Amino acid sequence: MSFYRDLFKLDSTKTYVVAVSFGVDSMVLLDLCRQAKLSIVIAHVNYHRRDVSNLEQSQLEQYALHHDIPIYVLDVQDQPEGNFQAWARQVRYSFFAQLIQEGLGDAVLIAHHQNDHLETGLFQERRGGFIRHWGLEENTTLEGVHVMRPLLTWSKQDIRHYQATHSLPYSEDASNALMDYTRNRLRKEIQTWTVFQQNKYVQKMETYNQRQHVLKRNLEPYLGSYKLSITTYTHRNIHEQTFFWVLWLESRHIHYPVTASFLSRIQGWMQSKKPNLSLPLVEGWTLYKAYDHVALLHEDDLQPYVYQLRQPKVMDHPFFTWKGEDYRLSPYPILLRSVEKEDYQRIKKLNRMFIEWKVPMYLRRCYPIFVRPGTPLLHVPLYEKTRKEPRKDGLYFT
Repeated sequence: MSFYRDLFKLDSTKTYVVAVSFGVDSMVLLDLCRQAKLSIVIAHVNYHRRDVSNLEQSQLEQYALHHDIPIYVLDVQDQPEGNFQAWARQVRYSFFAQLIQEGLGDAVLIAHHQNDHLETGLFQERRGGFIRHWGLEENTTLEGVHVMRPLLTWSKQDIRHYQATHSLPYSEDASNALMDYTRNRLRKEIQTWTVFQQNKYVQKMETYNQRQHVLKRNLEPYLGSYKLSITTYTHRNIHEQTFFWVLWLESRHIHYPVTASFLSRIQGWMQSKKPNLSLPLVEGWTLYKAYDHVALLHEDDLQPYVYQLRQPKVMDHPFFTWKGEDYRLSPYPILLRSVEKEDYQRIKKLNRMFIEWKVPMYLRRCYPIFVRPGTPLLHVPLYEKTRKEPRKDGLYFT
């Protein structure tokens, strides 16, 4: 197979960090980049797991020296007990991120190929559950690093042909042949497939991913808000609902599993007659059901506040917008602050008012009120759904 720079969709003005293990895949990717005269640096991690690890590093360093390519090696001595593969992956990508942060490259190139793509897709299918993207993505972000996989259209046969043609040095990892690992068993299974079967499976994944791309675009308008209408949610099918939660949590950088039990709980919320429910997630984030909608909020959004206003202005809060020029209840200066415990004593019916107005429980913690400095409570604005016509007090709940 011939190599063309535009096949990789790579920018010749940028520098790429090529992840090289000294296996045949990564060595072919490295040599392809060199042949294309791309600006590259090599990133290699030596875990010292095998007797040949140091020899592989030495041979890779000789290749880099011969072709005048900068090489950066992470020497790993201490290794934990348990899942080595997951730990090693974390170590690798932390290393890649460090190189990117130090300005040594703009993105990381990984040598995953079509067989890896098929292997990942088959693994996802056999595991079951929601699949966001079937197989491997050509461009993605992992651990905060822009990762590109330019060889996804290359078969293993293509890679071995290139290696043989160019007499590239490389080393085989004997653990890839062990049947103790699920992925190795899947790899062996895929090797028995005909080219027609492989292409058919790839096409099946591409069709699914295209539909996912369209669905994501349709869901994007809902991701920017902190809340979602229950009616809007229940009109979606289970696949769309699942994808929405994946995207909504991800957009807030919330690492929380969208499991079947989580979706079942949300479904129960939607059917519950209880107007207010809450579910703590992680790192200060909480999910609320509030009458006709669900809200995803951080504890910081609910903190008390006090604003002293000396002149008309427009002010935005996560839950409301205030247009000072529309406010007619009091001359300036005025205070706009969140409700306090003492306010419930000053206004005996305040809690009843909140219930009658159907104020969400989370909003009651920081409901806005107006006071004159040094005077008792002045005004509690009415809560109602956002409307197009102006409000007399200039307060718009969102």
